[in-house]
Amino acid sequence: MAETDRAARRLALDGPIGRVWREYLLPLFKRFGMTGVMKHQPDVTDADVTVEYLADHNWLVGSPATVADKLARLQQESGGFGGLLTMAYDHLDHLTAWRESKQAFMTEVAPLFR
Repeated sequence: MAETDRAARRLALDGPIGRVWREYLLPLFKRFGMTGVMKHQPDVTDADVTVEYLADHNWLVGSPATVADKLARLQQESGGFGGLLTMAYDHLDHLTAWRESKQAFMTEVAPLFR
């Protein structure tokens, strides 16, 4: 999460999350034919499931307002859920952005879902 959708997307794609998915997780899912679980529509081709696609369709990436909207949509589409688990990556080289993202989530997004 960042102040703008564009900044948040750049941080996600160019940071640890993008690297882990680009270099390890996405190739692993593709190797085992599991990209179907990541598609927002069944007619999306496996080749179209990229890290950029995941940032746009699967990850909660964006400004606080965008993340809140995506989370509300996810809650509605799923029928609701009792908690949200966030994943952590090796953010040592990006500690400020990671802390700011978590702080924004705690103060601007999470209170909307209590």
